[in-house]
Amino acid sequence: MPRIVYHLDFLLANPDVKIMYGCDSKRGKAATEVGLRAGLQAIRPLLQLVGLSMDRLIVHRHVHAREVYLPMEGGCQDPVYNTWQLLTMRSLFMKRLNIVDKTTNPLVRAARGELPVMVLLKRSANSRHTRNKNDLVRQWSDAFAGQLLSSLQVAFPRYRVVLFSDRNETLMTCHACQIRAVAQADVLIGVHGAGLSNMLYMRPNSAVVELAPYGNDGRCLLGGGPFSRLAAVMSHNYMIHHPLYQEFRWMTKDMTCEFNITRFVTHIHSFLKSINFDR
Repeated sequence: MPRIVYHLDFLLANPDVKIMYGCDSKRGKAATEVGLRAGLQAIRPLLQLVGLSMDRLIVHRHVHAREVYLPMEGGCQDPVYNTWQLLTMRSLFMKRLNIVDKTTNPLVRAARGELPVMVLLKRSANSRHTRNKNDLVRQWSDAFAGQLLSSLQVAFPRYRVVLFSDRNETLMTCHACQIRAVAQADVLIGVHGAGLSNMLYMRPNSAVVELAPYGNDGRCLLGGGPFSRLAAVMSHNYMIHHPLYQEFRWMTKDMTCEFNITRFVTHIHSFLKSINFDR
């Protein structure tokens, strides 16, 4: 979508130009079809937001064209290679939704009686809006999410702690609502996954907390993972929490929780104090 928006003026001025849309072919046709359906479901409201219709897409097939326009190059899952496309898309979406960035430190607003906002992202098992259904290490039960939410509310009374859940059908079927929900956040907390890309809509210099679900994984390293690099593009304050090895079992329907919530919340508290987001 960032590459489409970067060339939006050209696309709007040339309605006959089609957009080639596809995904990586998976092992087996069924897996590829699932990926395509999920991608199309996600991109449809975003195309509508910028004034493009779905019939502009040529979906995952070979075509013979007289002319081909290639978008700017960019690395897969690497925000730094796509900096200007991402920032252009952010600017357009924020303008279309009449969202203005907050500029005040959360403690200053708290002193004025305004509760700053902390958003907790939740990926769920068996949610129709979450892919990678076999990746149980990144999916939380309602009970586990409730425990973590309660612990955050107790630890950060100056904040209004909000749950952003993939079980919230209203939220999941309204991309504009998702953007608005994250745009109001001063602190965003979530396990490694696509939901953290919503930090794009937070005001610059906000706080992002990534929970690393895998040990010794390059995607969960400072400066190497996509979300630490997106945080750098947005000038966010960023921390990543690596649990102890024996904590790498989350509370799912069939498992008991070994994750140390207290250690996680203490780490967040230390981080927010270090950037003057809490006392």
